[in-house]
Amino acid sequence: MVEIGLSKGVRYFDPKNDTFNYVLKNGFGSGKDLLIGTNKITGKVTTVLRGNNLIKQRFISQ
Repeated sequence: MVEIGLSKGVRYFDPKNDTFNYVLKNGFGSGKDLLIGTNKITGKVTTVLRGNNLIKQRFISQ
């Protein structure tokens, strides 16, 4: 799921955490969203979340 989220998710910059987040809306059969947070320098995955309304107002679309 992480690979799919990184390739098909919408990329956002999170200035609070200084990361890039990839959000895949309705990525799961249950209708929940997938968020993958990555380090902006190394590209390593730092966070994976599943839930609703994961896009925060502070996110900047890339």
